[in-house]
Amino acid sequence: MGSLNKFKPLVSKEIPPLSKDIIFLWSSQLIWQFSAGMMGIFLPIFIFTFFEKNLEKVFFFYILVFFVSALFLPLGTRIGLNFLGIKKSLIFSIPLLSFYYFCFYLLDKGNYYFILIFAAFLVAFFRSFYWTPYHVDFLKFSQRNVRGRQFALFSASLFLVGVVAPITAGLIIKNFSLKFLFLISSIIVFFSIFPLLKIKKTQEKFSFGYFQTFKTLFSKKFRKFFVGLSAIGAEEAVGTIIWPIFIFEILKGDHFAVGGITAIVVASSMFLYLITGKYTDKIKDKREFFKPVNYFYSLGWVLKSFVNSAFQIFAVNTYHSFMAILRGVPFGTFIYEMMADSGHYVDEYTTLREMALNVGRVLIFLLCIFLSSVFNLNINWIFFITALVSLVINLF
Repeated sequence: MGSLNKFKPLVSKEIPPLSKDIIFLWSSQLIWQFSAGMMGIFLPIFIFTFFEKNLEKVFFFYILVFFVSALFLPLGTRIGLNFLGIKKSLIFSIPLLSFYYFCFYLLDKGNYYFILIFAAFLVAFFRSFYWTPYHVDFLKFSQRNVRGRQFALFSASLFLVGVVAPITAGLIIKNFSLKFLFLISSIIVFFSIFPLLKIKKTQEKFSFGYFQTFKTLFSKKFRKFFVGLSAIGAEEAVGTIIWPIFIFEILKGDHFAVGGITAIVVASSMFLYLITGKYTDKIKDKREFFKPVNYFYSLGWVLKSFVNSAFQIFAVNTYHSFMAILRGVPFGTFIYEMMADSGHYVDEYTTLREMALNVGRVLIFLLCIFLSSVFNLNINWIFFITALVSLVINLF
């Protein structure tokens, strides 16, 4: 027993304390993120092939998703927090995501116009009712002095899901069909409701009016906040929508290979998340860390534009994932701390954050449509543009 006791202080320092509420909150997200992980890389590919490899139509669909999300967020947040309450808002949002995935199971050439518009509104409403309540509860259930490690621990858990999900999706597609994957994913999402039933009720009132929210977002005071998070949103859109299509084309339509390479890259990155989280808690000004790393991260986008083989996909994606972690954990923790320091306005800051992300996603795809139509640029140029966009984050 004596030999075990000497390890107790080490364990207590290394493992961040977790409340049962944050465990249930994360458990719910891990379940639906598993479903999202299966759909994530294959949904843009499905839409791309459905429109006979017309990339502009893919852009238009996601522009609609993100534009409606940005417009509805202040109203959805107000309904969710002020009328439903945080817990009920989270629970209410889950069926919206489930029906969103089910829409693609129903999609065919005869109904695609109606189904895609309906799907875009479903996922936009999900974002509006889910993300602000989720972030508010995360801040309430987490502890500031170990928030970096808690954020990294959950991110590592998501990485683990990210390893299993694309391989599982590849196997389902190989043995059944892509349409069957959509059906399975929509069913899995429903199970994420049950952990949410266990979290305690928390209260937060959204005090901004609808137009006041937009006025604040575009105000001089929030300019750096808006520009930096818009850049993050633009990057995420390219990374989760354009990059999967790009590697799908390089791998000549092999769904299982796409899922396998994605899983390997995610697995190799998982442990770096935990190490970065521990270090992040010791940094007083987290901007001092993520700003220099951002230059190396930006280089990853440039390298992606030259990829033309499976090995290069693995090598460059691994490098870029490592840089994303070294930048992302301190940056994500910095944003959470900034929102936590806002006190009573934590939900307003969270909503502004989500709106800025969606504005960035809309703008990058509008820019891509303009460049591809006017200058007839191929998909590789999108990664050069994203490299420049990523440098904007250093304005924080």
